[in-house]
Amino acid sequence: MINNFDDLKKFQPDINPEIKQVIEKYGVHITEYYANLVDWKNPNDALYKIVVPCMKELVDKKDELEDPIGDDSQIFKTLKTKMLIHRYPDRVLLLTTNKCASRCRYCFRKCKVFGNNDIFDEQEFKKSLEYIKNTKSISEVVLSGGDPFCMPREKFKQVFEFIISECLHIKGIRIHSRAFVYNPDIITDDLADFLNSMNKKLPIILMTHIVHAREITDNLCNSFKKLDLIKVNQAPLLKGVNGTVEDLINLSWALVKAGVLPHYLHYLDKAKGTSYFRMSIDEARELVAGMWGHIGGHLIPKLILDLPDGQGKIALDKSFILSEDYSDGHSLTIKSTYSDKVSVYKEQK
Repeated sequence: MINNFDDLKKFQPDINPEIKQVIEKYGVHITEYYANLVDWKNPNDALYKIVVPCMKELVDKKDELEDPIGDDSQIFKTLKTKMLIHRYPDRVLLLTTNKCASRCRYCFRKCKVFGNNDIFDEQEFKKSLEYIKNTKSISEVVLSGGDPFCMPREKFKQVFEFIISECLHIKGIRIHSRAFVYNPDIITDDLADFLNSMNKKLPIILMTHIVHAREITDNLCNSFKKLDLIKVNQAPLLKGVNGTVEDLINLSWALVKAGVLPHYLHYLDKAKGTSYFRMSIDEARELVAGMWGHIGGHLIPKLILDLPDGQGKIALDKSFILSEDYSDGHSLTIKSTYSDKVSVYKEQK
């Protein structure tokens, strides 16, 4: 396990000592399992870039944000409790924990997630469940965080049992997780049996966050075989990690091997210290367009953008884009997917 600079130095003896500044600001947390997948001799290795701190993280662009997707939008008042976001009319996001199995260097909640530490607020948890119970317009509950599989296990189970017994208006539960990428054994037989039993009562979808084909190992595939759940993937588009047509095609086929369908490819959010991963919107469009004709259409993810003002996701295939302006950089005028609100998104220069 890598939790500090000294741990990191054991894997890479010649690492720049100034990396301590990055670790002090954003932390480091790499499991032994994932560390063994990284090519430590190659700083340009995709998996290396995903988890190893980089001095470029200390560069904050002027338009980068601590809350780059508007979780706590003051315009739309989406935060209903400290643990619950109600952005779309029909679904809510339950922030189950601050804990993650690792620290992804591109994370859009990198200013809020605390690696191997956890802050669990029992009072806010109860308020969140009551909000779900009392808000009959909600059809789906999305578990996020941190990582739901890092949530206290008894509380994790309580969410499902409460929703199934007390919230008859809920039609499905979605779990967003990447923990199994860092430790496939986190999907224990007990956890798999529990989720499979819950899935017989209410549809459960596992939204995997797999970024690169090499993250899909035989160990991961075997863990997924335990879960009789629908599995779909979303991943950020990262320059130097999965930023070529070949990378994306390889990722899609690797996902199929694991029984997962590609779903979303996120244009990178404007989280602080992430600009070195970001490409232009037009470059991102060209990459996804380049997949057509070389892989089946069902294996091509939708390219999307999560709006910084808190209005949620829109497709970057121009379905919800009213206009684009290149006169001063690149800006897009965008219509909300669920209301008549309009946002202007300015691409980072």
